[in-house]
Amino acid sequence: MEMGKLLNVRLSAEEAAMVAQLRQKGVAASDVVRNALRAEYLRQGGGQGAPLGPVELLLWLRERHAAPAAWKGRQVHAWDRKEVAAFLRKRLKAKRKRRVMGEERGGGGGEKCE
Repeated sequence: MEMGKLLNVRLSAEEAAMVAQLRQKGVAASDVVRNALRAEYLRQGGGQGAPLGPVELLLWLRERHAAPAAWKGRQVHAWDRKEVAAFLRKRLKAKRKRRVMGEERGGGGGEKCE
């Protein structure tokens, strides 16, 4: 998202304290302001004639719903068929090993009832 205009807002002492507490929790005041502006704009009926384009929508979604820091991303690249095949073989081998060891969950298949 390309940044443009700078918004200068005077805060009361109470609002400044809120900003300080949010900053301590890792929340950027600029994000709060942007989200509030978008929400109010949509609430007022704005944007009905000019929806976000696909690129802007994806950027907005990525900004709004960022992946957690612990997220590892993809374990395999889906367009590399050899990598996918190796990944699936590894997963199925581990699953078969658990089944043989009796650790497989669900599905029954244990002792017969007579």
